[in-house]
Amino acid sequence: MIGPSAETLLRLGAKDSYLIVVQEEVWRLVSPMVLHAGLIHFVLNMLALWFVGRAVENMHGFFPTVVFFVVPAVGGTVLSAIFLPEYITVGASGGIFGLIGACISVSSFLNKSFSSG
Repeated sequence: MIGPSAETLLRLGAKDSYLIVVQEEVWRLVSPMVLHAGLIHFVLNMLALWFVGRAVENMHGFFPTVVFFVVPAVGGTVLSAIFLPEYITVGASGGIFGLIGACISVSSFLNKSFSSG
Protein backbone atom coordinates (compact mmCIF):
# COMPACT_ATOMS: atom_id res chain seq x y z
CA MET A 1 0.00 0.00 0.00
CA ILE A 2 1.21 3.48 -0.80
CA GLY A 3 1.64 5.30 2.47
CA PRO A 4 3.83 6.17 5.44
CA SER A 5 5.13 3.65 7.94
CA ALA A 6 3.64 3.30 11.41
CA GLU A 7 6.76 4.93 12.83
CA THR A 8 6.29 7.96 10.56
CA LEU A 9 2.62 8.24 11.48
CA LEU A 10 3.54 8.16 15.18
CA ARG A 11 6.10 10.93 14.66
CA LEU A 12 3.42 12.99 12.86
CA GLY A 13 0.81 12.54 15.62
CA ALA A 14 -1.10 9.28 15.19
CA LYS A 15 -3.24 8.13 18.12
CA ASP A 16 -1.20 6.07 20.55
CA SER A 17 -3.01 5.54 23.86
CA TYR A 18 0.21 5.08 25.81
CA LEU A 19 1.60 8.42 24.60
CA ILE A 20 -1.72 10.18 25.28
CA VAL A 21 -2.08 8.87 28.84
CA VAL A 22 1.48 8.39 30.13
CA GLN A 23 3.32 11.11 28.20
CA GLU A 24 0.28 13.45 28.34
CA GLU A 25 0.38 14.13 24.60
CA VAL A 26 -3.30 15.11 24.47
CA TRP A 27 -2.81 16.82 21.10
CA ARG A 28 -2.84 13.27 19.70
CA LEU A 29 -6.62 13.30 20.20
CA VAL A 30 -6.92 15.94 17.45
CA SER A 31 -4.05 15.24 15.06
CA PRO A 32 -5.18 11.82 13.73
CA MET A 33 -8.11 13.37 11.86
CA VAL A 34 -5.71 15.05 9.42
CA LEU A 35 -3.40 12.06 8.98
CA HIS A 36 -4.06 9.16 6.61
CA ALA A 37 -2.52 5.70 6.28
CA GLY A 38 -2.02 5.83 2.54
CA LEU A 39 -3.00 7.32 -0.78
CA ILE A 40 -6.19 5.27 -1.18
CA HIS A 41 -7.27 6.12 2.39
CA PHE A 42 -6.67 9.81 1.69
CA VAL A 43 -8.51 9.84 -1.65
CA LEU A 44 -11.56 8.00 -0.32
CA ASN A 45 -11.81 10.31 2.71
CA MET A 46 -11.48 13.38 0.50
CA LEU A 47 -14.24 12.11 -1.80
CA ALA A 48 -16.50 11.50 1.19
CA LEU A 49 -15.74 14.95 2.54
CA TRP A 50 -16.34 16.53 -0.86
CA PHE A 51 -19.81 15.04 -1.29
CA VAL A 52 -21.12 14.70 2.26
CA GLY A 53 -19.33 17.75 3.64
CA ARG A 54 -20.56 19.94 0.81
CA ALA A 55 -24.16 18.80 1.38
CA VAL A 56 -23.97 19.49 5.12
CA GLU A 57 -22.32 22.86 4.53
CA ASN A 58 -25.04 23.87 2.07
CA MET A 59 -27.71 22.99 4.67
CA HIS A 60 -26.08 24.37 7.83
CA GLY A 61 -23.22 26.69 6.91
CA PHE A 62 -19.48 26.55 7.49
CA PHE A 63 -19.15 26.70 11.29
CA PRO A 64 -21.82 24.10 12.15
CA THR A 65 -20.23 21.80 9.56
CA VAL A 66 -16.86 22.19 11.26
CA VAL A 67 -18.48 21.27 14.60
CA PHE A 68 -20.30 18.30 13.02
CA PHE A 69 -16.90 17.09 11.76
CA VAL A 70 -14.46 17.89 14.59
CA VAL A 71 -16.53 16.75 17.60
CA PRO A 72 -17.18 13.21 16.24
CA ALA A 73 -13.60 12.97 14.93
CA VAL A 74 -12.15 13.72 18.36
CA GLY A 75 -14.81 11.53 19.99
CA GLY A 76 -13.86 8.66 17.71
CA THR A 77 -10.22 9.07 18.67
CA VAL A 78 -11.13 9.07 22.38
CA LEU A 79 -13.21 5.90 21.96
CA SER A 80 -10.40 4.32 19.96
CA ALA A 81 -7.93 5.19 22.73
CA ILE A 82 -10.22 3.58 25.31
CA PHE A 83 -11.32 0.44 23.46
CA LEU A 84 -8.34 -0.15 21.13
CA PRO A 85 -5.36 1.06 23.17
CA GLU A 86 -2.87 -1.32 21.55
CA TYR A 87 -3.41 0.09 18.02
CA ILE A 88 -2.24 3.31 16.48
CA THR A 89 -4.95 4.98 14.42
CA VAL A 90 -5.27 7.79 11.90
CA GLY A 91 -7.99 9.09 9.62
CA ALA A 92 -11.05 11.26 9.37
CA SER A 93 -13.62 8.46 9.60
CA GLY A 94 -15.15 9.67 12.87
CA GLY A 95 -15.67 13.13 11.41
CA ILE A 96 -17.10 11.73 8.18
CA PHE A 97 -19.56 9.61 10.16
CA GLY A 98 -20.51 12.74 12.12
CA LEU A 99 -21.32 14.51 8.84
CA ILE A 100 -23.32 11.50 7.65
CA GLY A 101 -25.21 11.56 10.96
CA ALA A 102 -26.01 15.24 10.43
CA CYS A 103 -27.41 14.41 6.97
CA ILE A 104 -29.52 11.53 8.32
CA SER A 105 -30.91 13.56 11.23
CA VAL A 106 -31.89 16.46 9.00
CA SER A 107 -33.44 14.07 6.48
CA SER A 108 -35.49 12.27 9.12
CA PHE A 109 -36.54 15.58 10.70
CA LEU A 110 -37.68 16.95 7.34
CA ASN A 111 -39.55 13.75 6.52
CA LYS A 112 -41.41 13.90 9.85
CA SER A 113 -42.20 17.60 9.34
CA PHE A 114 -43.64 17.05 5.88
CA SER A 115 -45.57 13.90 6.73
CA SER A 116 -47.24 15.33 9.85
CA GLY A 117 -48.33 18.57 8.18
